[in-house]
Amino acid sequence: MIVQFIFFLTMYPVLFILYFCMRNEGMRSDGFSFGIRMKPEWQNDAAVRRADETYRRRLKKLTVILAILPLTTFFIPYFSVSFSIWTLWITAICFAPAFPFARGYREIRSLKQQKNWQNQNRGCSFTEIRNAGQVRCAKSAEFLPPVLLGAAIAVYSLYRAAAQDRIKAGLLTAFFATLTGFLYAVAIWTDRQKTEVICSDSEINLNYSRARKHIWKNMWLAAVWLNTAFTALLAVVLGVTGAALGTAAADAGTSLLMTGFLCFRSPVLHLVKGVPWRFEEKCLRSAARLALPMALERIATGGAYVAGTRIVAPLGTAAVAANSLAVTAEGFCYMPGYGIGSAATTLVGQSLGAERRDLCVHFACLSTALGMAVMALTGTLMFLSAPWMFSLLTPDPTIQALGVQVLRIEAFAEPLFAASIVAAGSLRGAGDTLVPSILNLASMWGVRISAAMLLAPRFGLPGVWAAMCGELCVRGILFLVRLLRGKWLQNKYAAAPDAS
Repeated sequence: MIVQFIFFLTMYPVLFILYFCMRNEGMRSDGFSFGIRMKPEWQNDAAVRRADETYRRRLKKLTVILAILPLTTFFIPYFSVSFSIWTLWITAICFAPAFPFARGYREIRSLKQQKNWQNQNRGCSFTEIRNAGQVRCAKSAEFLPPVLLGAAIAVYSLYRAAAQDRIKAGLLTAFFATLTGFLYAVAIWTDRQKTEVICSDSEINLNYSRARKHIWKNMWLAAVWLNTAFTALLAVVLGVTGAALGTAAADAGTSLLMTGFLCFRSPVLHLVKGVPWRFEEKCLRSAARLALPMALERIATGGAYVAGTRIVAPLGTAAVAANSLAVTAEGFCYMPGYGIGSAATTLVGQSLGAERRDLCVHFACLSTALGMAVMALTGTLMFLSAPWMFSLLTPDPTIQALGVQVLRIEAFAEPLFAASIVAAGSLRGAGDTLVPSILNLASMWGVRISAAMLLAPRFGLPGVWAAMCGELCVRGILFLVRLLRGKWLQNKYAAAPDAS
């Protein structure tokens, strides 16, 4: 029964949030109907209004059905069956609303073709150069040595772990060693992407494509070699000390590479010889106004993590170890959310620079919904695979049992955690950094720390993680409200994109 209440408090509101987010997609005020640009006179057409009413009716029926389904878990005494229903329900609310949207999209597209409604295409055109072999820069011969070396490290780690009867540690080390192959696959995928057309001269397009892909190839090749070198250092030679040194060296190397790329290789931001460059008061003031809230937020958030550790410390060594390992294991779940959040920041910022406020809202909502769907799936996987993950991290059965318990509590908050991550990225892309920082600080110190202080003495580590779960849900709802109200587009930078 407790599990059902936790699900209702954390997951059930998401259904209605998604409904209110999607119910206006058929007749949006920014001139879009199901993602298709429409003129005002087209939206007032009777056929378009009928399609919107049909979409709303289908979405409402679907929401009612999905709202009734979880109620059946209160009458089922078996936890496994109830959890299966909730898992299917989470998947359904993430993907089912897309079906009426897709039907509405097809209807509007067909209607535009029938009535010959045409609007100007303002998007960029992309093409693949006809002689594609000339713009393939990621050659296998360059990537083969680090990939083979990474494979050798993986084999050696398994052999050494088997000899010392530490097969789980060897598997974990081999996993990180084989990330070299994954980076190579990403490099190949990046190299195969279509190229933007920048002018009508095919020779200029070809040179532009070659230069752009060459830069990306060098970046990925450096990442592959760094991953191989640091994996060998920390896994084979120095053990725990090597892990710390490898992390520090990786951070330093990445910082140097990014700074070098910014100053010398970036097509837009690189330094030009003979062109004066200096700090300007206006730019510094704008940068400080945007960066200071985020910097203060990071400082205060770091203090909150220290306070959280101070709350966990009196609970015993096993609790401290389980807490640390659970934080590490959870990282595999929320990292996709941070990636989507970074993409949302870029998309919203570019749309704002192009003075397309409609696309800002569209990309922000779409990215947030995608992040929630992805992290709902990863949260489900984390819940199911928690025992296996902790069996890899520690051989202590006490720490394993406690870690699995708290990790499964946290899994319920992942969709709304994704909402806070991706929505915050979207808001910051529009220059709204102060309000997200305030929301993060208020939820972290006002909800998580205070609730953890109250729950830890009575419930132990599960109480601390229950407080964390509740705080992440509150934070996600706050960011969704901020995103949907639209006031983040009324700040100084969104109102005047060329001011910066």
